Amino acid sequence: MSEAVYLPKLSDKEDKCLKRYLANGFKKSEAYRYAYDCSRMSTASIYVEASRFFKNPKITLWLDYYRENTEKTVQNVLNYTAIDYFNDCEELKIISLECRDKYGNPNVNAAIKADENKAKVAGLLKDQIIHSGSVTQMPSVIVNGEELVLKVGEEFDGNTSSADA
Repeated sequence: MSEAVYLPKLSDKEDKCLKRYLANGFKKSEAYRYAYDCSRMSTASIYVEASRFFKNPKITLWLDYYRENTEKTVQNVLNYTAIDYFNDCEELKIISLECRDKYGNPNVNAAIKADENKAKVAGLLKDQIIHSGSVTQMPSVIVNGEELVLKVGEEFDGNTSSADA
């Protein structure tokens, strides 16, 4: 990670927020709350400040750096590659076929799954998701005495939501 020396210096709070964001599943508002005192702020204000924080060019440089180096870092630190995973799947397949249930049958399902995972890692097999059915739209819901109108399938306007960034 020697390239990081060329990145702008982060304050302790900026570093804390950024690291929390990377560790918490990319929840901006939660990361911002973790690093900064938001006790006197509304949820909407926290959302706005978190969005502003993560649009800061200094922060985006660091995010780009972490995104570019994550795979390399994981492989270097763990020394675990796709070939290692492929070989582990092969071993699991052999073990599952050698293990017997109380009737003397091998665990064929586990062996098939190991082969499927090997094929996926080799790029030979991709998951296909088939959607079927229909959606029933509810016009509104009453929550704490307030009517919330549900607009499933309509265009979302991110400026009017207080959802997490």
